[in-house]
Amino acid sequence: LGVNIGAGQGFLDFGHSALFLLGGGVAFATMLAFAFHEPGAEPARDDPSPAMALAGMGLLLAGSVGWLLNQPLVDFEAFSPTLVLVNLWLAAAAGSLPYLLLALAGGRFPRPLLAVRGLAAGWVAGWAAAPFAAPGELLLVGLGAGLLSVLASAALQLLSRQHDAGETVAMLGLPAFWGLLAAGIFAPTPGQLQAQLIGAVILFLLAFSVGSVFIVPLVVLTTRTAPEPRRQTEATGAAQREGSVAVEERP
Repeated sequence: LGVNIGAGQGFLDFGHSALFLLGGGVAFATMLAFAFHEPGAEPARDDPSPAMALAGMGLLLAGSVGWLLNQPLVDFEAFSPTLVLVNLWLAAAAGSLPYLLLALAGGRFPRPLLAVRGLAAGWVAGWAAAPFAAPGELLLVGLGAGLLSVLASAALQLLSRQHDAGETVAMLGLPAFWGLLAAGIFAPTPGQLQAQLIGAVILFLLAFSVGSVFIVPLVVLTTRTAPEPRRQTEATGAAQREGSVAVEERP
C-alpha cells in the first residue's frame, strides 16, 4: 500500500493483531448465519468459571510473549522487547478500566468476569503499535479497546439478542480492528491511517467471506433437519395433553 498508493509505510502490524481480526470475522459470519436461519432462537448462555477465564487469559499472555520472542521477522536491535511488553501491559490495564467502572457502578451487565475480558481486549489491541507508540498512546489504545468491547458485547446480546458465546467478536475481533487503526492514528507518517484502514477492512471482509462460504451451508443443513424432531415432540406433547383431558372428563 505504501508503494502502490503512497499510503504511509504500508500496512503495519507488529504483533499480528490481524490473526485476532480474522477470527472475529469468522465468528461474526457464524453468528449472523444462525441469526438469519433461526431468528427466534436465543442461544443459551454458559459463562465460564473464574478459574477457566483466568487460565485462558494466562495462556493468551504466555502465548503472545512466546510468539514475540520467537518471531523471526522481528529485529530486536530496532525494537526493545522490554518496551513492547511494558506498552502491552499498559494497554491491557487500560482495557480493563471500562469493565471495572461498569461493575463498580452496579450496571446490570449479563456477563461475568469483566476485568479479565477487558485485559484481553486491551492486550490484543496494543499489539499492532506496541513498539511504535508512546506509553501514553498505548493507554488510550487499551482504553478505547475496553470501551468498544463493552459496547459491542452489550449490543450483541441486548439489541440483536445474539450471544457471542466465546466473546470472539467483542473481546478479540473489534479490539484488534481498533488496534490496527490506532497504529495509523498515532503514526507520524502521513497517510498511515489510510493504509491501516484499507488493510483492516480487507482482512475482515476476507475472513467474513471465507467463513460464510463454509459456515452458511452447514447452518442451512442443520436448521433443515432440526425442526422435524421438534414437531414430533410438540405433537407427542399435544397428544398427551388431550389424553389427560379425556381421562379427567370420563365419569
